[in-house]
Amino acid sequence: MAREEIKRAKEFLIEFIGKHPQHKDEAIDLFTLCVDEIDEGGSPQHETELFISSCEQLLKEDSE
Repeated sequence: MAREEIKRAKEFLIEFIGKHPQHKDEAIDLFTLCVDEIDEGGSPQHETELFISSCEQLLKEDSE
């Protein structure tokens, strides 16, 4: 389960950076945090959802 969620997060990361290269560093930091939290026992699905939500929040902040 954890590997599947990390793969899903990584695929999202690659697509997100492709569309929004200005957020590359922030997105990589968020991905790293996601993986670290999963490694430390966090729920893989929950951490992946938080990662995706955080990336989407970066875009909302751009439009404000």
